[in-house]
Amino acid sequence: MACRSSHRIFLLITWLTCIQSSGVNSTCGPYGDACESIAMIQTKASATSPPLLLHFINREFSDGVIFCRGAAADLSGVFLDAGLTQKVLGSWVDCSTPGSAPADKWGHGVPVLTTLCLGLARGATIGLWMPKSSSWPAGTCWFQDKKSNQKQSLAMGPMYQSQVEFTITTVVSWDLTSVEGVSGGITMNYTDGEGTVVDVVALPGKFKGSRLSITDAPGVGFKTVLADKHRYGACTCTSFSPDDPNCNNDACYTGCPGSLADNPCGQHRCRSWYAESYTSTESYCGWLYAEHAETYCWAMDEWICTDTSCGFGGDDQPGKDCSAVLADPNFAANTYSCGKQLAQPAFPDGVWWTKGVGCDDKKVLGVPTNPIVPRIGGRIDISFDNLPWLHE
Repeated sequence: MACRSSHRIFLLITWLTCIQSSGVNSTCGPYGDACESIAMIQTKASATSPPLLLHFINREFSDGVIFCRGAAADLSGVFLDAGLTQKVLGSWVDCSTPGSAPADKWGHGVPVLTTLCLGLARGATIGLWMPKSSSWPAGTCWFQDKKSNQKQSLAMGPMYQSQVEFTITTVVSWDLTSVEGVSGGITMNYTDGEGTVVDVVALPGKFKGSRLSITDAPGVGFKTVLADKHRYGACTCTSFSPDDPNCNNDACYTGCPGSLADNPCGQHRCRSWYAESYTSTESYCGWLYAEHAETYCWAMDEWICTDTSCGFGGDDQPGKDCSAVLADPNFAANTYSCGKQLAQPAFPDGVWWTKGVGCDDKKVLGVPTNPIVPRIGGRIDISFDNLPWLHE
């Protein structure tokens, strides 16, 4: 979770920097977004933003709890009623503090941040309200069934399951992530005050072949399909080297910890591993992609390689031995890991990726998996959905 969250925060900071420092006709941002379009989104949103309803639905296989997390300062602007009189902080849904009644029932969250526990019977719903002046810039929610919660609470963070991540400011941005595993389906829709609907859906059918399996989540017990990061053991790499066997193995490539992710060669090798994985519909990533699940299958899945070479080894690209890409410490780990941008400075001189990029924004059926739209009142529906084949 930490790697995915830090990467998402980096992207958001880049967008904001783009808006503040660039002219309206500039093109920049981590995905090549036009600053003009993002600035227009913010202008439109700030001009007309009535209260926003967050509507949570339990469509899972049993009663359970939806955990949501954010900073206390942000959640101080979130309410349990449309009249904005009942704050979630300190309420019957706030399980942040050990020993409180909600925490005793569902488990307590992590220190510093605020954790909400929305206990819902199967088929039940609950709404949270945000006035236009409030924001929730770094939020995440996940579901746990009642039986496994009684065995081990996941109030301190999701494990072996999918979750939703979102940013609610003057824009609404979100993604679904299955970097831990698939223990159910998720749908997140935003219907703004003008009636425009944007959907992101991850409801995969059952996998095929023998590479994947349904298993009990370790220590918790609910049924899940484990992500690749949980299938190869622990990565022991503390400082990446392209020739160190402790850093160059399936465990490190699938988990892609900071020692690899913060290094252009290390991140490249993670991306290359997953690029190869995508070629088979029987792999974890290949399965979700073939099922048109609009979700991330590993920590940096916002970008997807254009082929299995992932931007290295061509005559206008750095060599696969990584000696050139590691020669300049100023080469950014993310964009240099796969040639996300055309004509980036090379070492010792010249430019790389003149003929084409080595990776691009991930899309499912041609649609980006991480929408960013103006916040104009309306409602967000977040549904945790049953996948019947998991429980056959």
